[in-house]
Amino acid sequence: MEQAVTPHEATHPKENEPRPKLIRPWRSRWREQQHATDHSASASAPPVLDHELVPRGEPEWVDSPAALARLTDTLRQAGAFAFDTEFIGEDAYHPRVCLVQIATPTLLAIVDPLASLDLRPLWELVVDESVEKTVHAGSQDLAFAWRSTGRGPANIFDTQICSAFAGQPHSQGLGKMVTALLGADVGGSAKFTRWDARPLTPLQQQYAANDVRYLPAIRALLRGKLLETGNAAFAHGACVDAFGESLFIPEPPEMRLKIQALHRWSSPQLGALHALARWREDLAVREDLPPRVLFTDAVMADLVRHVLGDGPENDTLDAVKGFPRPIRQAHGGEIVQVIRAGAGHKPPRMKRPKRISEKQAVAARDMSEAMWARAAEICAARQIDLQTVTSKRELHRLACLHAAGIEPEEPIRVLSGWRAQLLGSLAD
Repeated sequence: MEQAVTPHEATHPKENEPRPKLIRPWRSRWREQQHATDHSASASAPPVLDHELVPRGEPEWVDSPAALARLTDTLRQAGAFAFDTEFIGEDAYHPRVCLVQIATPTLLAIVDPLASLDLRPLWELVVDESVEKTVHAGSQDLAFAWRSTGRGPANIFDTQICSAFAGQPHSQGLGKMVTALLGADVGGSAKFTRWDARPLTPLQQQYAANDVRYLPAIRALLRGKLLETGNAAFAHGACVDAFGESLFIPEPPEMRLKIQALHRWSSPQLGALHALARWREDLAVREDLPPRVLFTDAVMADLVRHVLGDGPENDTLDAVKGFPRPIRQAHGGEIVQVIRAGAGHKPPRMKRPKRISEKQAVAARDMSEAMWARAAEICAARQIDLQTVTSKRELHRLACLHAAGIEPEEPIRVLSGWRAQLLGSLAD
């Protein structure tokens, strides 16, 4: 079983270590239902594409320390491999990795973490700059390496990101990409299934193997297109940006809240909200559940408003819609105390959106439209999907700041790095 090494991990539950739950996530029940539906009929496996970079045959099942050691030695010598994970994320504070799939042009393997394997040697390869790793939309897969080693992933080629620099649509799924670029079929989907069940069903085995089987060939094809279009450096920069270490270091819980217009809240309300967010995070750690499974951010906001409102019944939380009964019964009194105590602490001031005049707003609108048109022209000429580079919202924000003569307080992506090199100075 993998051992956590970072201070953040030291206080949190280990992966693959189930515990009794205070509340059962509804997605767990949905997963079981979907699992039963998907596997009620036998799966028909599509033929494997005959290609020199596509490994054929059944994957090797790796469930012993010796087999894992042989695999990691082989991958290190090869200097490159593709990988994917299957995990369950709704019933634990950290997602539980249930499978790790590995592919090279000559190798296909499935590693079973549930066989009490220490996966750290594998995650060490993921953070090793000297070994290239190919993933598809890999942020969640790469998070396992960070949590195990305390280091960010290195030398990552993400096919979803890189394809957008090679004439393919933004955020394209793997199945559609394999069909578009190779003309192959990856078969039926079993993504939302019981990956912790053993033995795997034929459909699960087929899905897991085909999630990595075609990645080496896709990587080679995309690499060729990137070199042809001169976009290789831009794609590399996008992958580096996407998987920087800051992505994996969690912000304080109060900074992760998804509640609109917090700048309009009073100081006591914000203090109570921040205190309750930290309390929910601590309870999530103790119960080994995702924080929002305990209760949502919207419910948290309603709890604060209810307790701090006027009325003699405010210590009773029965009226708060969507607040789970088990949490109310077990911790209702404590939650009221946390909210009232938090209201007495002054939180950092929320930044209010800067207002601009009507004349400046009109100028900003015209400027943002012109910048978007110019960015679209540049990207189309280079076969780059514009949505991977910037967004209308980002350009509108830049235009508003420029029209008002305000220097940005936070970095704007198009003003630096590979994006600035690609687009130039749009605001001029």
